Amino acid sequence: MAASDIAYTPILPEGWPRPRGFSHAVVATGTRSVRIAGQIGRAPGEAHIAAGTDAGAQWKVALSNVVAVLKAAGGEPTHLVALRA
Repeated sequence: MAASDIAYTPILPEGWPRPRGFSHAVVATGTRSVRIAGQIGRAPGEAHIAAGTDAGAQWKVALSNVVAVLKAAGGEPTHLVALRA
């Protein structure tokens, strides 16, 4: 299969607003590999991060977002292989 023949299925967790210009994650055709886009410390649907929110609280929300996207793609946190910050 040539690189140009690879198709991707976008992942959108239930109840999340559809993003503009990117997908939260994609699954490549013929694989069980999920590529998750950068997730920020803001809950889905919120317009911004509240002033004064510390980094630890933002990290917790960002990781919750990663888990939600992973589960929407059929995975579990135990399937996570790597994170890049």
